[in-house]
Amino acid sequence: MVTKREILGIIIVICGALNLRRFGTETISPEVFSIGILGSLFMSLAFFSLRKTSQKNTHNLIIWCLSLAMLICSIASGGQLFYPFKYFDLPNILGVAVFGLVGQIYVTKSFALLKASIASTIALTQLLWAVVFEIIAHNHYPKPHEWWSYVFVFLGVVLLQIQKKPKISNNPNQLATT
Repeated sequence: MVTKREILGIIIVICGALNLRRFGTETISPEVFSIGILGSLFMSLAFFSLRKTSQKNTHNLIIWCLSLAMLICSIASGGQLFYPFKYFDLPNILGVAVFGLVGQIYVTKSFALLKASIASTIALTQLLWAVVFEIIAHNHYPKPHEWWSYVFVFLGVVLLQIQKKPKISNNPNQLATT
């Protein structure tokens, strides 16, 4: 059951994320928007069943099955298994592979250990990480309204992490309640 505090945290995070698009200067074509929505929908369906699946199978097996399915779908949709690349691209390709795999392992574990609503909201902190890496790598600083969006995302995630302190009972025969 999702608590009122968790619902509030989720709403704050989503408002922060939506605020980034609201004031954005880029336009998104309907095709790109549809692809993003469909990707989000299918990932949500996968993560919805992840907790149950992870109780019966190891996280590594789940990750490798996901990777195999992605490879098969990529080839089936006209993608190439290998393509010619320049050697200076190799560090970028390996970086995507390694960081993508490690990220997927941790996302899978978080969905296995947390409620889906909480895990997916915490996963939105990727917006915060993206801006940090954008500043470090490209010296690109967000606009003032974007900073406010990131503050909302951060505050929502913090709200989700605040734990209620258990009430201590004076009766030694009664367990503490939350």
